[in-house]
Amino acid sequence: MEEKKFNLLDEKWIKTILLDGTAKDYSLIEIFKDAHKIKRLSGELMNQDIAILRMMLAILHSIYGKQEDGSYIPLAKVPELPATPGLMLRRWKALWDSKEFDIKTIETYLESYRERFYLFHPEFPFYQVANLQIGTSYRSAKLNGEIAESSNKIRLFAQRSGEVKGALSFSEAARWLIHINAFDDSSGKPKKRPAPAIGTGWLGKLGMILAFGDNLFETLLLNFILLRDGENELWGKEKPIWSIGEVKDAERTQISVPDNQAELLTLQSRRLFLNVEDDSIVGFISLGGDFYDDQQEVFNEQMTCWRKPAKSSRSKRQFEPKRHFVERTVWRDLNNLLVQSDDIKRPGIINWLARLKSEGLLDHDTITFVTGGMNYDSQGIVQDIVEDGISFSSHLLNALPFWANRIADEVAMADDMVTQLARLAENLAKATGFSESKTRRRPTTNKFRSSIREEMYFDLDLPFRQWLLKIDPETTDIDEACEEWWTIVQKMVRKKGRELVYQAGEQGMIGRKINEGTEDRPIERYYSAPKDYNYFLFKTSSRENLKVGK
Repeated sequence: MEEKKFNLLDEKWIKTILLDGTAKDYSLIEIFKDAHKIKRLSGELMNQDIAILRMMLAILHSIYGKQEDGSYIPLAKVPELPATPGLMLRRWKALWDSKEFDIKTIETYLESYRERFYLFHPEFPFYQVANLQIGTSYRSAKLNGEIAESSNKIRLFAQRSGEVKGALSFSEAARWLIHINAFDDSSGKPKKRPAPAIGTGWLGKLGMILAFGDNLFETLLLNFILLRDGENELWGKEKPIWSIGEVKDAERTQISVPDNQAELLTLQSRRLFLNVEDDSIVGFISLGGDFYDDQQEVFNEQMTCWRKPAKSSRSKRQFEPKRHFVERTVWRDLNNLLVQSDDIKRPGIINWLARLKSEGLLDHDTITFVTGGMNYDSQGIVQDIVEDGISFSSHLLNALPFWANRIADEVAMADDMVTQLARLAENLAKATGFSESKTRRRPTTNKFRSSIREEMYFDLDLPFRQWLLKIDPETTDIDEACEEWWTIVQKMVRKKGRELVYQAGEQGMIGRKINEGTEDRPIERYYSAPKDYNYFLFKTSSRENLKVGK
């Protein structure tokens, strides 16, 4: 497209929810101006909001981080001295205390790059490569993350259909453009072979975690990490994608991990170009873009947890990002977020907020974290969209590792209790004959056992969140708190166990003998409700018994 059209600085394309609950669309300049009046971003998907929020953070880093000449723009109440960790903390505090953004500073910066924020531009279309020709062509349905439809796999029950499905408005396309760059699947084929396998977009590889504040201004500032991992290392000169003179168009380009946040937050995982017809987006072209050196650690990424690869992993890195899974609520993996170990590296955002709290700069007593991500099947196609969240006392950030380890132990205890319930359910299924396959007389209880686990975790979800939110290391007796949680879990798990016994009925009381061995080595076991329920009661009667034979 030769014509300049739809500048993101002026057009209203970002969807939000205001503090009073009403919806409103904003331009990029306006959203910074009113950030303190906005509750949160409210696009079509949480992951879309995360991708846009990271782009907005890149703008903040570009303005308030290290400039090309190595300097920092002046801030009121912060003297212009050589940059030190202490000075960066004071810069952050000065911004936080202002309660709203200095829109003149932000507008001046964005206006200096106005040419780079046109969605359509003959040379520099935003987040695109002008007149890209060699990539894979897709319909607009593939761009739309609500349906994520490929050219050869049509959604049977899509949320949109007909002409509405086949075209996107410019504002919609702008949101989804940022999203697909971050979370695109790996369906695109290389145009030149041999070519390295690059997988999904960068954020698709991560289990995202962000801090949320009382409004968008606070959310941006809480995630505005001025020190690497909250320690004493400053970022390098900020280089967002719009500041780079020549737009890269080479396919599947391996790059080093950036030393600055603006460049990392605007990583171009894909080379993209939107196709326009009659003021609508009808399709796009996609080509594999930048990816990181597979032998270089990516710890500069601050919004994910890191763990050592499994033995079966082909990863060449010592640590790889830990994804979230739709079947595991975030509290069940709380230790991965709070506890640092030889096998787990906490997210940088956790360490950053812990530093702010320890320095007395963060005045919030409660911190809310939101998690997001994508799961893909073995072919790299989107399978699940993951989003969750959890709140707890900000004092826990610096009460580590003692408090975090105790809380992690309580999560593990709940896991063990649910395991005992699932084992009871499996044994009762065997006692009643529910477990037998019609084709082979072997127990087939895995699915039933899994469903009971899911039900119990669902029942425990709200009680755990309420229990965790009450814990304050400055006032809570940890032993009393742990005993309270034990009582809650024991009562709920045992109640569910009784219900399962009642459901087993007369056949469950009589029980059955089952051959669980082979023809050569028969092993006959007897299952009955009284026998298995008594064992369940024994195991769940105390913490000590729960560990017996574990």
